[in-house]
Amino acid sequence: MPYCPRCGVEVESTRSHCPLCSTPIPTLSGLIPEDELLEAPVEKERMKKRLESKTKRRIAIEILTIFFVPITLLVMAIDLLINHHISWSIYPALSLITVFLLAFFPLVFFNKKFSFAISYFLTFGGILYVAEYISKHNWYWNIGLPILVVLTLVIALIVLMTVKSKRKGFNIPAFIFIGISLLNIGIEGILYLNGIKGTQQAWSVIVAAGSLPLVIFFLFVHYRLEKTLKMDQFFHM
Repeated sequence: MPYCPRCGVEVESTRSHCPLCSTPIPTLSGLIPEDELLEAPVEKERMKKRLESKTKRRIAIEILTIFFVPITLLVMAIDLLINHHISWSIYPALSLITVFLLAFFPLVFFNKKFSFAISYFLTFGGILYVAEYISKHNWYWNIGLPILVVLTLVIALIVLMTVKSKRKGFNIPAFIFIGISLLNIGIEGILYLNGIKGTQQAWSVIVAAGSLPLVIFFLFVHYRLEKTLKMDQFFHM
């Protein structure tokens, strides 16, 4: 609440003059537009929520680091003590690092989709390259990297469909099953081009056909609920 510049009495914000000495009360309306004054509390609340979200993400990163780093180091230390060199522990260590990064990147690059995508692609590309180096087999450029590209495109498609949806609900599981089907088709195509054939021909098509009823079910439930909600609003139920 404002104060009288002459006698120092606290004045209600609706008054234009001091009730004691009748001195005009200066306002900020001439300095700051009225709409900005009205938006100030909203912006303050928004900043508060943003800071709370940032604090929660930082705490989550600390918890992830405290959990995954000691376990990874412990596994490698056990391997080193038993075999006197790093051998089998490379594989669980890579798995732990992969899971850690899957949780780490969304927290660090929150609302920075492009940075998240680039970091995700480069990091997992590097992990696959290390895995190829350890396995002593040449599969990174022909199989590993193409599968990573397909996976990245599928994730981008799922995110795009989710973002473009006006209402999010049961349509998200449907999008995920669509992505899984496309990923399987892409993986089978890459393996086929490299001369690797599975025991079951066109297995990715079978997986896609099995996912189709689930996609239809989730989309039906999603849009049926949306229609029901609109009817409830229309009849004020």
